Amino acid sequence: MLGLGEFEMGERIARGKNNPIAIEYQLMFGKADKPIDFYICGILEEVYTAVLGKPVEVKETKCIACGDPYCQFEVFPVEEKKETKT
Repeated sequence: MLGLGEFEMGERIARGKNNPIAIEYQLMFGKADKPIDFYICGILEEVYTAVLGKPVEVKETKCIACGDPYCQFEVFPVEEKKETKT
């Protein structure tokens, strides 16, 4: 819908396939060391906050630019601060 690929969204995880940002990044710069989709994280934070009615944080845990088959985003309430390997 936004030209950001095909997304599957669940309660705590969203996955994006065919993400043109990550695909182009990998084509231009090679394999990334860490996830690069900060823009999509921001969009998903706003979407999930509106749907769930409470502030959430979104962390990208898999990324096409890093060689993963899809981009995966974990969603959790702000009060559940989570550390990820990014």
